[in-house]
Amino acid sequence: MIFLSKKSIRDDIRKIKIKCATFKFEATIFEYSESKFQLCFFYHYNQF
Repeated sequence: MIFLSKKSIRDDIRKIKIKCATFKFEATIFEYSESKFQLCFFYHYNQF
């Protein structure tokens, strides 16, 4: 795990949320559940 400054983490989380919001929008088209967004978010968040 890489320890980043709080600002870096906030910026990264914001980018992840944007990426996952796009994923969530696409998932909604295919009627996937909210959990798909959560999985996306946690998957990318855990890459740090």
